[in-house]
Amino acid sequence: MFGFSKLTATFGQVRFCRRVTARIIKDLTKMRSTTEDAALNIGQLVIAIVETATSGNDELRSSLAKFVRTEPDPKHARDDDQDVDSSDKNQRTIAEAIEHQSEMIESLVTRVESCFSQQLDLVRMANQTSRRIHDAAKQTAHLMKKSQVLAFNVQIEASRLGGEHGRAFAILGEEMKSFSECVEEANHTIAESVAEFVEGMPLLESETVAIAQSLSEFSEEFRAEMTDVRRETQSISTLLSRVLETTETRNNEILQRSRETLSYLQFQDPVAQGLKRAEHDIEKLLALFENREVIDSCLADISEEVGHDGQEEEHVEAGEVVLF
Repeated sequence: MFGFSKLTATFGQVRFCRRVTARIIKDLTKMRSTTEDAALNIGQLVIAIVETATSGNDELRSSLAKFVRTEPDPKHARDDDQDVDSSDKNQRTIAEAIEHQSEMIESLVTRVESCFSQQLDLVRMANQTSRRIHDAAKQTAHLMKKSQVLAFNVQIEASRLGGEHGRAFAILGEEMKSFSECVEEANHTIAESVAEFVEGMPLLESETVAIAQSLSEFSEEFRAEMTDVRRETQSISTLLSRVLETTETRNNEILQRSRETLSYLQFQDPVAQGLKRAEHDIEKLLALFENREVIDSCLADISEEVGHDGQEEEHVEAGEVVLF
């Protein structure tokens, strides 16, 4: 009777142990499932971080394309080769556009300077020509005076000779006098015109010189300003290049760390692996209570997904991760 009571108590303890073991296994299974779900959610968040960092790199490169000449993303290089060939020829950075406009304006200023230089040379040549015309007019006036004297002498000789010879000399004298008066009138007109032209040439020359000097000063100021603009633009471009490089480096570090985290989450889950090992050991205890044959084996020796201490059991290259 006493032995039967003891056996009944033992069976009751076994049933109790079974219930407790079942609850523990159920809780462990739930904990393991929750841990795996948490790891999966973290992995999805990391994937979102990777996508955000990648998108940030692309947007930053696109935003700074007008300021900095950026290299195309190697991932999209093959897809964009044809577009690059056709679009890069028509796309320039702001620095390149400023440089191009500066070269065009400098070319225009150089041409205008050359034009004013040629104009100044022409003014000086015209001044010299006008002076020669003025000298020729003086010589013509001198010849005119001699013609008048000759005409006067012819008239005297005509009055002295008389007769047919006298009338011939008189007609010749009148013609020479008329010719002298016409030459005098024409010479007077030429002299006045040349005098006005000569009088205006120094003013024209001085104004041309002043404009040329002003243009030269403007050219020097413009070149100095464009040098400053180039320097500042280059400084901004250099700064933006550094910002772009630093940002891309940091984003690439985020990408690398994120991929390493994904690799860790897929093949290195210490909590879930520990729960699996605990569940395996409890199942062995339950088998002992049920008088079944038990082999004290380690779950890590049976399952490739479970390690001895929860450390990484398989190495995967970053970027080649598929979650669970």
